Amino acid sequence: MAQLFANKWVNYWVCGVIFTLITMAASFLIGLMGSVPYIGWIIYIIVMPLVMGYLVDWVSDRWMD
Repeated sequence: MAQLFANKWVNYWVCGVIFTLITMAASFLIGLMGSVPYIGWIIYIIVMPLVMGYLVDWVSDRWMD
C-alpha cells in the first residue's frame, strides 16, 4: 500500500497529529459531561480503546506499509 507522504518521518508526524486531535476531541467531550460524575471517564475507558484500535489498524494498513 502507498504511504500518505513519501517522507517516512512526515508520514509518522501526520499520523501522530491525527491521533492527538482525536484524543483531544474525546477529552473535550468528557469535559462537557462533567456534570455527571465519572460517566465521561467510564465512556472514555469503554469506547476509546476500540476507536483507537480500529484507527491504528486502518492507518497501519493504509499508510505505513
